[in-house]
Amino acid sequence: AGSRTLAQQQQQDPTKLNGGSCLAMAGKDCVALVLDSRFGSGTSLVNVQSRHVLLPPPSQRHSDEQKLFVVALQGLQSDVLSLEQELKMAMQNKYSRSTIGKVSVLDKNGDDDDGNAHMSPRSLSAFTSRLLYGRKQAPYYVEPMIIGLEPYRVTHKNEKGLLTSAVKYRPYLCSMDLLGSLQEQPSLDDVAVANAVTSAKHEGNPQPAATFCCMGAAVPSLYGTAQAFWKPNMDESELARTCAQAFLAACERDCLSGYGARMYLLTGTRGVSVYDIMTRND
Repeated sequence: AGSRTLAQQQQQDPTKLNGGSCLAMAGKDCVALVLDSRFGSGTSLVNVQSRHVLLPPPSQRHSDEQKLFVVALQGLQSDVLSLEQELKMAMQNKYSRSTIGKVSVLDKNGDDDDGNAHMSPRSLSAFTSRLLYGRKQAPYYVEPMIIGLEPYRVTHKNEKGLLTSAVKYRPYLCSMDLLGSLQEQPSLDDVAVANAVTSAKHEGNPQPAATFCCMGAAVPSLYGTAQAFWKPNMDESELARTCAQAFLAACERDCLSGYGARMYLLTGTRGVSVYDIMTRND
């Protein structure tokens, strides 16, 4: 009876047919994304492979400018591949190959101060949302997740009393449904409030809160473990450990997830780092 119920649920929600789960967490100037490697058809295991993600160009992953984002696509595998190719082609048509994945520094209003010549994680989220909504009559059964680091300027007074500015990074998390409905952390309202406080006090930009987001077959378990494990202002090592523990705790209780996992850790100092995580294979 339990298997029939699970099969009926998967028929009603094609995004869960091939299984798989995804979890993202934000820390202090860093963000982590974990995806499992199970590819199945219902309760049957078909293959074990790394999930498809879109990364910045290799020249941008470890550069000093740290123009970073990661796009994870979760759902029906055929639609995942179709959306991945459509997104790549659309980005190449809209932006030259040399600027794909570049993230410009935000000005005090939260806008790109180079005329939007480069694509930020927030702009990429809006672009992906538009692609999905454009197919609302025949939607892709895919749930994208976009994480990244948004550069912003902080202004403070030095020892001589002069105002100086520096670039820091704000974690950005965004998930959306198959119609492109956005759930952003932080939202534009949060950024506007932070920028208003900065303009009033001429001090460091307070970082709007970004916590975690998850999607996939193990969402009921992921929300619980992520809420229990997450805490604010984690450094990169603590964030990687916490995100991995929360993901493992949830996936070990879900038969449609697991079989290994891969973590993408984005930091303002080292760029994109990739780690493989061992999980249960049963």
